[in-house]
Amino acid sequence: MTLVSPTELTADGVVLRRFVPGDSAAFGDFMARPENTRFMTFPEQMRNRQAAAQIVAETIAAYANPGAAMALAICRPDDRTIIGACGAFETGETEIEIFYLIFEQYRGCGYAKAAAKALVRHFRRTKPQHDLTARVDQEHFVSRRILEGLGFVDKGPCTVNGRPSRLMLLKCRTSSTT
Repeated sequence: MTLVSPTELTADGVVLRRFVPGDSAAFGDFMARPENTRFMTFPEQMRNRQAAAQIVAETIAAYANPGAAMALAICRPDDRTIIGACGAFETGETEIEIFYLIFEQYRGCGYAKAAAKALVRHFRRTKPQHDLTARVDQEHFVSRRILEGLGFVDKGPCTVNGRPSRLMLLKCRTSSTT
């Protein structure tokens, strides 16, 4: 199975669009500052400008050959400048994990919730037989509240790249398909 990145999704005051090469600098600035990435489940070696540029380049290349992961830039409707990123990857035959991050100067404005909600809607429409998950740093209470507001349930502790986290689950599959 593959996850095809839509060209664009719009919802609740955000636009999720495919990455473009011009996003590398802003994404790199974000990834290079530890205060921004403290709750991210990315491995430490991915938290720098060079790795961020590689992520953007590989993401753009993957649009032509979809695979088990997808990523999109988060923008405001009136300004197509990247303010965050979101996406998903397959973690099982009937499970997709979503993720989202917002650049620090745009936090607290509802963009993370809007992006997560857009991803949930997208996958409920395009992959209705898949449950959705998110792995959230155990100290990232804001992200847990966002997910709980969208119907995700805390399924308990897990570890991601050596970091204590919580597994959040949104059951989408009907019981007859399990």
